[in-house]
Amino acid sequence: MGAFRLHRHRLLVRAVGAVLAATGLVAVSPGPVHAAEWWETSSTAGWYDGQVSYSQVLNCFSVIQGSPYYEAGVGAYVGYLADPQSARPAAGDKGWIRFRVYGMGNPCAGGSYFRPRFYLPSGMGWDPNRQIQCAYDGSGGSAPQANCPGWGNMDGTNAYWNNGSGSGGNLWGVAQGHYWEFQFPVTMSQPLSGAILDAHLEVADGNSNPTMLLRQNNTYVFSPTPSANPVTVLYDRPSSYDRATLPWASSTPTTYGMLSEFQAVVNNRSGVARIEISTDPGMGSILGSDELPFNANQYGPSFGVATDWGAPIPQLQTGVTYFWRGIVDPTGAELPVVGPVQSFQLKPGGGVVSNSATGTSSGGIGTGSGGVSGGTITPVPQPQPPAPPAPPPPPPPPPPPPPPRAGVHVGGGHDRQGLEGHQGHARLQRALLGEGVGDGVEEDRQEAGREVDDDRHGQGLRRRDRLEDLHHHAVEGDPSPDRQARQDRRQRQGRDDGGGRVSTTATKVTVKG
Repeated sequence: MGAFRLHRHRLLVRAVGAVLAATGLVAVSPGPVHAAEWWETSSTAGWYDGQVSYSQVLNCFSVIQGSPYYEAGVGAYVGYLADPQSARPAAGDKGWIRFRVYGMGNPCAGGSYFRPRFYLPSGMGWDPNRQIQCAYDGSGGSAPQANCPGWGNMDGTNAYWNNGSGSGGNLWGVAQGHYWEFQFPVTMSQPLSGAILDAHLEVADGNSNPTMLLRQNNTYVFSPTPSANPVTVLYDRPSSYDRATLPWASSTPTTYGMLSEFQAVVNNRSGVARIEISTDPGMGSILGSDELPFNANQYGPSFGVATDWGAPIPQLQTGVTYFWRGIVDPTGAELPVVGPVQSFQLKPGGGVVSNSATGTSSGGIGTGSGGVSGGTITPVPQPQPPAPPAPPPPPPPPPPPPPPRAGVHVGGGHDRQGLEGHQGHARLQRALLGEGVGDGVEEDRQEAGREVDDDRHGQGLRRRDRLEDLHHHAVEGDPSPDRQARQDRRQRQGRDDGGGRVSTTATKVTVKG
């Protein structure tokens, strides 16, 4: 870490320092001997990344369990390499841009697949004399190699395609808990301030398949003439991070186990650096602030301003989202420069909540400076979990039972239910006597069948006799002289003609009615 100089209260100046390895540039095999580039000799170079953009996916396990919920699918951002303290990159310099994609969610597709399309600001262009660098989980190298193609895979629309195979094809896949980083060499042909560097990340995740906007909205390229460089505010990513002790007093703990930091690009001017905090994302109501005056040429082109949010800032609480911003107010007629709003949440026990120290980019129109259009992209959705399916309607009530059928009367006049009870009782008796229950069922079925057949036969005889009587009455005017004979015959056969019922058993005949 670089040196820190303490100002009054808890606001401090930080010479933002890091060794070259901390810039995140992927190590490659040594090439031909050449003059060292500015980032190769800098101890204060670092990546200045834009805000993180997130996609949303249904968690696959929650879908399987029947209680679906959404979570972040991937988190991604784009940025560029800079050393503001050394006024680099400057017009005419070589440089680098990068983007990172983190797998955060667990969609049922098994992961998310992506490819980028870039929109460089005017004054920035590709440098095909140097190769693209790729890394998966921090391990990689220089193109061309598998899953790290060279410039031949950058098409005329600045879309970069994979050279892999398998289910991803010409896309890259990232699983939960892993990340990709790609670094692209560029050239700087003119000074830039507040220039927009965009990338559209086209994502296939089996959910909304969004096109995500990744944006660095303050790309800064210095002029070789220091007085021509405007004042600005830059943020590293993350702009708030865990820090257990004060950098200038390693035995003194930070107030909340963290620091927030911005880079004040002042170009040797005098003025005041200020930091403000609020619980309002619009910063309409300021919770507290602190400031640091600086003299001309005191800190050179740029310096880092950091705070641990101690006094005079009111005490902060866990579980609350705090919004803050850096401001540079130069002496004289120049207007103050207000940096974009940042945010964080404190963890119980110290530090910042993961992913809370960055904002989110939503979909919209991406634009580059100098009139270079980023095009229209699909807004990143903020969906709600689907409602559970409606329960099926209750089944209709069963139809009422049919009226009981007239049964065959046995003995004392039992109906069909009585007959079945009699048969069940008879089967029980046979079972107790050692007879086969199956044999008894068959005997009962045969007996009931004979009685039903007898009943139907008697009804047919009565209808026939009635027709004969009607015929004789119509022809002769009086009943048939043979009527009594027929009645006698039917009685001998076990039938009557007055609707009376005759019950027959194997041993006797009983006339009913």
